[in-house]
Amino acid sequence: MRYANLCFCLLLTALITGCGEESDSSQATGAHDGIADTVEADGSEVDATLDTSQSQGCPPGQIHGADATCTTIGIPNCADLFMNADSGFCEPSIDLCVAGQYPNFETGCVQAGIAGCATEFVDAESGLCMPSPEACDPGFIAVPTQGCVSLDPADGCGEGTWGNITEVDGDHHVDQGYGGGGSDGSRAKPWTQISQAQASLASGGRIILAAGDYDESVFFETSSSIIGRCSSMVTVSGATTSPLTANLGKTVLEIGGQKSVTVSDLRVSGDGIGLAAYLGAQVNLKRVIFDANEFFGIFISGTGSIVNATDILVTGTRDSTNGMAGRGVSAQDGGALHLERGMLTNNSGTNVLCGGSLPNELSTMTLKDVLVSGAQTLATHTTLEDIYVNHGATATLENTVIFEHAATGLMVAGAGTSVTADGLVISGSKSSDVIVSEGINLQDGASAVFNHVAIHEARDIGLYITDEDTAVEAQNLMIAHTQPTADTASGMAVLIRQGGALTLDSGALIANQSAGMTARSFATANISGLLVEGTQATAGNQKGSGIEAFNGAEITVERSALMQNVLVSIVAILQPTTFEFRDSIIAHTLRDSANLWGRGIQVQVGASLVVERCAIIDNYEAAVFIFEAFGEIRDTLLSDTKETEEGQIGDGLLATLSEVTASGVSATGNQRVGVLFDQTEGSISGCSISDNAFGLATQGTDVPEISDNNAVVDNDKNVVENNELSIPDQQMELPQENIGNE
Repeated sequence: MRYANLCFCLLLTALITGCGEESDSSQATGAHDGIADTVEADGSEVDATLDTSQSQGCPPGQIHGADATCTTIGIPNCADLFMNADSGFCEPSIDLCVAGQYPNFETGCVQAGIAGCATEFVDAESGLCMPSPEACDPGFIAVPTQGCVSLDPADGCGEGTWGNITEVDGDHHVDQGYGGGGSDGSRAKPWTQISQAQASLASGGRIILAAGDYDESVFFETSSSIIGRCSSMVTVSGATTSPLTANLGKTVLEIGGQKSVTVSDLRVSGDGIGLAAYLGAQVNLKRVIFDANEFFGIFISGTGSIVNATDILVTGTRDSTNGMAGRGVSAQDGGALHLERGMLTNNSGTNVLCGGSLPNELSTMTLKDVLVSGAQTLATHTTLEDIYVNHGATATLENTVIFEHAATGLMVAGAGTSVTADGLVISGSKSSDVIVSEGINLQDGASAVFNHVAIHEARDIGLYITDEDTAVEAQNLMIAHTQPTADTASGMAVLIRQGGALTLDSGALIANQSAGMTARSFATANISGLLVEGTQATAGNQKGSGIEAFNGAEITVERSALMQNVLVSIVAILQPTTFEFRDSIIAHTLRDSANLWGRGIQVQVGASLVVERCAIIDNYEAAVFIFEAFGEIRDTLLSDTKETEEGQIGDGLLATLSEVTASGVSATGNQRVGVLFDQTEGSISGCSISDNAFGLATQGTDVPEISDNNAVVDNDKNVVENNELSIPDQQMELPQENIGNE
């Protein structure tokens, strides 16, 4: 590539004006190297045609490609709903779907996030599954697909002291209100303290609790069960120092060692860990409330330690008195949690943690039909996570909602750490204006597989992927309305950086700010079936790009649509950044508040671009602008580019100080030039250039090879050489790095 000084001048209208004199070769007087003029030999004018593909005999949605046959461009196999009868192309839009759905180009509109949401939890504005902790009456939990679920048994608490609990042999009964004397653990003569029942309980036996608040802690020395009449009537709230592991502090319920324990139908409170299970303990929980515990609501530690839980509420866990961060639930160092139908809300620091720190002790977690919300600020920490998975742990989320997430809704960190989510909704953010926030954050070599994930109104970044070997595979992803904090220019749907990788098949990035997707610093993205629409400029009038690639990022985009984004739909900056764009459409890019830009694609400063079989239509200034960069544009329509103001540029393909190959390009209906190579090497072959103010323009000493199989006809001026048409001198600046929480 060679460089030369540009001669900037007033921009052109229908007649040629510029820095130099008009060359003889630009006169429309006859054929020029196989390129037809707009004036026939008999002096009659040839009518310009609005639709080049029609004039060439190709049906709508096709153009004559480089091989001179009709070639399909834009998104193939498009559902009828998204076909634009005027343009002949697949032009999907979120406005064609009802709230909560987004376009799948082949099948039509599909539900984002959780498809089977309970009707009462469907948010009227967003259409997404968004139960809040306040959506249900006390004693109920908001379960995404089930509605409000009672934490009392289905048949209620029953009558009498023991309600609906069926007695079995070996039961020991406890009623703190019993005053008849002669206690023996029977229903007629119950114990008055849990400790009395434990002293007489055989292995495998049950302790049955009548209504009351039992100011006791329970250390399970054998496999056994403790069953309350119902969680709305029975509370265990005593807390004592653990007899086995003093570093735990105080506990209310504790199981150490290989014992099997069942706890159901009661509330656990008090100034200690609600439930501690470790060293291989196995616990079954059903209809249990953990409320206002200290340090942990539920603590699971050690290989073989497993808690299986259904219909659980964990709320209001506090920091420990010695300043240790609290957790709602923690499965760590080999522990396992399996929770179905639960609500984890307003806990200290993190609502649920799966991970730990011990080497080779890897934890697991499954959450199904769970609401997580409102991790609370810590006195000694600045970042909050609703769900935190780390240290090689494995987590599975199904039909889970993170409502009004903390600084980070879902954090996944560490080599070997992995999350699978199928049916996940993350909404809102209550983070401080001084903390950069993310809906989902993956870092340090973690991985994730996402299907049917929706992130709505996150703060700063919807999905953040950073660091070498960090990888996300996603299908059916929608991220909408990401908002920036007051002091940043963020608000992007997706940020990938420092070698992170994203593979995405089908999704939508809608009405985010700053950028739909940004990849930088050797990140990679392979994208298919994605709609990026309506990216907005920030309040500070920062860009609203569709997709960005910087600093060595590699992006491949196929079968995708970028519609009505602000400033520029695709931008790639700095060598060795590469961007490949195939079988896709860019349309209706919007100008900024100063009525500038609105470009389809901008590639500059050493970046490389490949465009194949695409439609880039109805943009401003340039459908494709390549500045000091490399480009290959093949079998692509560049049409109806408009000037931002009268006399400004409005070009199909504009290349300056670059190396560009254009083959099979159809440049039609652009307000200024169809194809302009300024001080640019490369080649132009098999192109159809018509109905522009100027058809084909070359200028400078570095010029492309122009084949004799180009059709340059029906332009106001067909061929313009060495006329030094004006070229924009203002390039897009590389945006400031925004690394998020680390």
